[in-house]
Amino acid sequence: MTSRTVSSLVLTFSLGLGVAACTTEPRSDSPAPVVDRSVVPGASAVEAPAPPPETLPLVRVQPLPRPLPLESQPPPAPPQMSMTPKPKPKPKPLEQVATAPPLQPEPPAATAPPAEAESSAATAPSAATAPPARAEPPAEAPAPAPAPKRDVALPPAEITPKGNQAVVALLNSARQYVARSDWDRAAAALERAVRLEPTNAGIWHDLAQIRLQQRQYKQAEDLAAKSNTLAGKDRQVKSRNWKVISVSRRARGDDAGADAAQAQSTVER
Repeated sequence: MTSRTVSSLVLTFSLGLGVAACTTEPRSDSPAPVVDRSVVPGASAVEAPAPPPETLPLVRVQPLPRPLPLESQPPPAPPQMSMTPKPKPKPKPLEQVATAPPLQPEPPAATAPPAEAESSAATAPSAATAPPARAEPPAEAPAPAPAPKRDVALPPAEITPKGNQAVVALLNSARQYVARSDWDRAAAALERAVRLEPTNAGIWHDLAQIRLQQRQYKQAEDLAAKSNTLAGKDRQVKSRNWKVISVSRRARGDDAGADAAQAQSTVER
């Protein structure tokens, strides 16, 4: 037999013993008694006396000494300021002035002759003479009242669309407002256009025409004069500006200035 066969038989036998031991029935009688070796056989068990309770030492608490009462003393009085007035210095006694003897009446003075009285009156300055009165400056003449405005025939407003694309769009809008006599919106459109092209003389002239329609004659004249300064060699725009200035002056009662502006408009043609 080989060693491998022997080892397999031994293993099989061991397993068989283990299985047999597990299959034995449990013990049904009482278990074996347990003997206490610490107890001597035949000696009766005597209970040991319980130890006496521990007694704590008594500690006597002595009361704290009461504080001695403070002596009742009145609080110190605040310092009082002396209110007694200081004694005023006594005035020094006036020196006795020697009394003068009573005056005796003087004898009446002799009257001067009338000639001497006249001479003294002539030499004395006259108190009745008053200083010369100051000459008051002449009153200023009141300023002439402005001439009243008159109703004049206003020329029709004509808007000329000239400028860049944005300016032309605003001028076309102003032309539509002028056709409907909506002067406020027309002026607003022209003011926006003049902000885009402040050197465009035509826009200033168009705005002067709107102010003329709004009866704002002084402002219309100023705007027309501003357009003339920017017109350069454009005589047509200048001629139209002088016509606006002429109508504005005539409406304010300045006929001479209106005639001069009208004459200037013919020169610029």
